[in-house]
Amino acid sequence: MKFIADVGIPNEPFNTHVRDGSAGQRLGETLDAIKPEVAYFTDHGTGRGMMMVVDVADYSQLPHVTA
Repeated sequence: MKFIADVGIPNEPFNTHVRDGSAGQRLGETLDAIKPEVAYFTDHGTGRGMMMVVDVADYSQLPHVTA
């Protein structure tokens, strides 16, 4: 089952992670855990955002993706 996850990334603490150089590693770990088919980074209206197309085998995996 495929669905689109619309993710808001708060300016803080993300700005702090960018300044200390850990933002890329943290985003990489998150994307490795969720394994989206595609991820687009965008302006979310009030800050940074991301849209991902995610394929899950069954509904029991949804809390892992949406948490």
